[in-house]
Amino acid sequence: MKKRLFLILTIALTIWIPGLTVSAASSGSAETDTGKSKFYTISFLTDNGTITADGNQCGDRLIAERSSEITYEFRPRSGYELSAVFVNDRDMTDQIINGTYAADPLSEDITLRAVFVPCHTEAGQITVPTGEMKTYLIILYLCSILLSVLAMILVWRNHHPDF
Repeated sequence: MKKRLFLILTIALTIWIPGLTVSAASSGSAETDTGKSKFYTISFLTDNGTITADGNQCGDRLIAERSSEITYEFRPRSGYELSAVFVNDRDMTDQIINGTYAADPLSEDITLRAVFVPCHTEAGQITVPTGEMKTYLIILYLCSILLSVLAMILVWRNHHPDF
């Protein structure tokens, strides 16, 4: 609801502000007479986690004013951790502090991509997400049955060497 209201207000203001024309670009940027965009689109790409902008949950994209200084926070899904962050395909991972990224003032459309990977325990084992636990338990159970059958065959052969 907030996104729709923001978009409607943005469109209304761009129509009423003299000297402002809306560009035909697919990014939805608005341009002034000087040719510089007043608004830019920030696209978000992520799996296994979420990205917030200045504390607000983001969907696929956000429209922000030129020179906006936005702080992004990356929140992994349970069983995952942040591995890398890319801004327009530039690796910005080294600028992430405690899961947050304070971006430079906005001067162009950007694509922000966060890569989340499965967590590893200290022993090097993968932490299994809750939804996948049932599959792993079934596989473990079947393997234990197979090992039990193989052990019984070996015991039987030891007692019946002539067979």
